[in-house]
Amino acid sequence: MRRLAAPFILLISVLLLAGHSAFWLALFYPVAILRLLIPIRAFRRFCARILVQIGWGWVWCCRWVLDGVLPTRFVILGKESLDPPLDPKKSYFISSNHQSFVDPLILATRLAGHVPFFRFFAKKGLIWLPFFGFAFWALDFPFMQRFSREHLERHPEDRGKDREVARKVGEKFRDIPTSIVNYAEGTRFTSAKHRSQDSPYKHLLKPKTGGIAYILSAMGHRLHRFLDVTIVYPPGRLSFWHFLAGQLPWVVMDLRQREIPEDFADGDYMTQPDFRERIQKWTRDVWAEKERRIEEILQMAPDFGSRSRSESP
Repeated sequence: MRRLAAPFILLISVLLLAGHSAFWLALFYPVAILRLLIPIRAFRRFCARILVQIGWGWVWCCRWVLDGVLPTRFVILGKESLDPPLDPKKSYFISSNHQSFVDPLILATRLAGHVPFFRFFAKKGLIWLPFFGFAFWALDFPFMQRFSREHLERHPEDRGKDREVARKVGEKFRDIPTSIVNYAEGTRFTSAKHRSQDSPYKHLLKPKTGGIAYILSAMGHRLHRFLDVTIVYPPGRLSFWHFLAGQLPWVVMDLRQREIPEDFADGDYMTQPDFRERIQKWTRDVWAEKERRIEEILQMAPDFGSRSRSESP
């Protein structure tokens, strides 16, 4: 019976997600194109506000599909104990571990209404993603080009480009509440990547601190808090299709709120070794605590089966 249920759930999930995405994109694209074609600053700001509302509509419909179709239980830990509570009128730096393409969807649908609209630091190649690449651009998602050390040695003129992108983001959202999302691991967790890195963590890849430093240097004084998000899935196979087929019995999102050290907004990661070491140590401490929290959540897993579908303990 369960083998028959999973393909049926997958079909319904895909059809509903595709259907409502097509609806919101049909509303989104005309406004986005007008924003692109009409170079009047006030008009573009007006279009940007409309696009954000359309984006929120898409997120809330995704949540309705996930809660209404999937048997998965979504458990949110720590939200009620946050002090101060989350505020959609304040800007946040949100950092999460990264295991699956499911992660952004979980993060957006579970934090909707509690924080401002999300902007992910996206890889530059995603701008060519059909339909969604242009949407990311219209919603002011910052695109960053990652360069290898070998590339920078051959092309030193590319050094600092990510920092310049972060600086422009800081200027753009100087007076507009936003949630800047960063995946410090830089890529999705896989066993092969874990082995190749010789990661000191069991459930995590090594965090990359450069992106964190660039964001804090550009927006540090404008950010209300650092929201540390840990997403945990049941052990075993994990893919977007397993998720949409209802084959994950539960998903846990754990929230921790941290103050951003004052001096993190003023340092220069590239030229100040002491500052670089401080932010690296701070990030390692966050990651060590995240690792311990994942172990605790996995030990709690048997309790999730008796809880309601979406709960904030």
